[in-house]
Amino acid sequence: MLTVLAVLAAIATPSVGRWLEDNRVRAASRLLMSDLETARMMAVTQSTQYEIFFNQALNQYWMERQDPVTLAWSQGAYSTRQLSVTTNMAYEPGVTLSFATGGNKTIVFTPTGTAPGGITAFLASTNHQRNVVVATTGRVTIASIK
Repeated sequence: MLTVLAVLAAIATPSVGRWLEDNRVRAASRLLMSDLETARMMAVTQSTQYEIFFNQALNQYWMERQDPVTLAWSQGAYSTRQLSVTTNMAYEPGVTLSFATGGNKTIVFTPTGTAPGGITAFLASTNHQRNVVVATTGRVTIASIK
């Protein structure tokens, strides 16, 4: 009986690990999608531009608001989302943020809810990836990559 349990545990352990990894990528993707939709909603309801600034080197992003009078950007009360770090507790350990081209990226939502230029963010772990896509219309979707 103990041998049977040991064999079943040995078979199940790798699949549980892959499931947890996929779940982390899904959770990070949903959080990013939610934050992007919040920025879009805030831009429309407050009639000013909002942006999400992505810092790839630090694997984080944050929301900023443009002051309609001074046109200056400020983070205000919006927190920075740290996706994954090795030394501290991170939102989703092992999930990295990247784009088709290197460097920092910004997506701006206008007061009409559009996002000129659009953007695709890749959230990935060792075996799983999800793409969070912002269309120029401002629509935010998640695409699963197998």
